[in-house]
Amino acid sequence: MTVELPKELKPFNFPDEVRRANMADTLSRNPNGDDIWIFGYGSLMWDPRFEPAEKRIATLNDHRRSFCFWTTRGRGSPERPGLGLGIVPGGGPIKGVAFRLANDHTLEEVLEALWVREMSSGVYHAPWLPLETEQGIVHGVVYVANEAHQNFAGELSLEDKAWVMSGAKGPNGWCYEYLSAMVKAYERLGFDDPEHVELHDRIHAIVRKQA
Repeated sequence: MTVELPKELKPFNFPDEVRRANMADTLSRNPNGDDIWIFGYGSLMWDPRFEPAEKRIATLNDHRRSFCFWTTRGRGSPERPGLGLGIVPGGGPIKGVAFRLANDHTLEEVLEALWVREMSSGVYHAPWLPLETEQGIVHGVVYVANEAHQNFAGELSLEDKAWVMSGAKGPNGWCYEYLSAMVKAYERLGFDDPEHVELHDRIHAIVRKQA
């Protein structure tokens, strides 16, 4: 293990007015007209917490998944940070799920919940990026890692990620349990991501050894 855990990381939340201004700015640049698509590549794939009007298997090119930012909240702590999932440019492609939001009385509530969930701490940007689907290309909001954020960890080795994630725990449980849910979603959806399957296997080897 070569990675050093960061010290004095403190949870950070944008004020409500900043978060809502970001959401309004993002929506003002919607290239789809009235249709709002959201790209799920992590927990949104198995736990969107809203009923979409439509969902499609989608591919995002020129990006890759990465556990690339320190988390001291849900699945980590200031004393033992975990790693959170983001998308970073380069590599790929990424398979995920594109959700079209229902344009009805639930829309405002769904958008507010999404921005609270994904955008409250500033670890992501929210650009509109082209998503390839069997029915054609749509542009969706994609939560891309903010590399300028204080919690951005960069590219760690598989062994370093495994060590960090095997020992971090927060109010939402062990850090590696998120990865386990992601691997199960891959199996259910028919996605192939050998890098994160290998990471999952390595973490569980460490956990078994420590038991």
